[in-house]
Amino acid sequence: MKKWICLPLCVLLLLALFCAGQSKTSATTEHTIRVYFLSSNMTSDSALIPESRILDPKQDSVQQLIQWLLADPKDADHDPLFPSSVTLISKKLSDSVLTLNFSSEYSELTGADLTVANAAVVLTVTQLEDIDGVILLSAGERVLPNTTLPLTTDDFDLSGKSADPVGINVPLYFLSENGVDVVAEPREVQASDSSISSAAQAVLDALCTGPQTKGLHSFFPTTSEGVTLKIKSKTCFLTINDVWRNVLLDADAHATLSAWAITATLTGVDGIDQVIYLEDSTEIPGLSNKEIAAVYNTP
Repeated sequence: MKKWICLPLCVLLLLALFCAGQSKTSATTEHTIRVYFLSSNMTSDSALIPESRILDPKQDSVQQLIQWLLADPKDADHDPLFPSSVTLISKKLSDSVLTLNFSSEYSELTGADLTVANAAVVLTVTQLEDIDGVILLSAGERVLPNTTLPLTTDDFDLSGKSADPVGINVPLYFLSENGVDVVAEPREVQASDSSISSAAQAVLDALCTGPQTKGLHSFFPTTSEGVTLKIKSKTCFLTINDVWRNVLLDADAHATLSAWAITATLTGVDGIDQVIYLEDSTEIPGLSNKEIAAVYNTP
């Protein structure tokens, strides 16, 4: 699923041109319905592409659609949108708004991965005549914490034209030429959408890409793979693997300048006040706010 999504600093979110005329269908008779997957064909006009399924009126329509969305596509040129571990915990329909509560693995999706996954769910289930909007939850918490409104097809680009990336101005912190100072490099990075999680992911990816200023050096691995990002109540939770742990902690398990640089950079994003580093759902003591603040107080 990364072929569409890992384009340098921007994402083409082209949501199938032919679904601009999204029609409603009844669940009382057997009929064909579209289920959306990710196109693995880079020459395709759309990031999302539908596959036809026959909806059985004797079974729960929403349940059928979600099962198809979470399963592998039939076409070899299409890719799944979700980790295989994602499951549907519960669903509730009220006043034409469908609330879907997925397992916690859904929240592991970030940036463009999350945007196209959300779009696929909304485009698929709103074909049912009694559903106009969708609220997406992961383990009971909103996937998009900054909005209380349900998602509808109007929230996604159905025109067949590429969605413009969102520019974010933020200082990125890198290692100076002398190797003992941290220097801010003003940058504009491109996020896939206007959500805080997309902004944070874009900033993290830019840190991994490295500085543009001659003489500055990067602290970080060349990819953000191994870091899971989640935003909640103006806090950015970063779950890291051993590679990143070795970068952010010294031999005595104390925070390094690289940890200070990441925290300083991410808290420069609007909507993020602090960064908490996790391993196996537990905060890493050496990377507490107090430990990181003590590393470098005067950039």
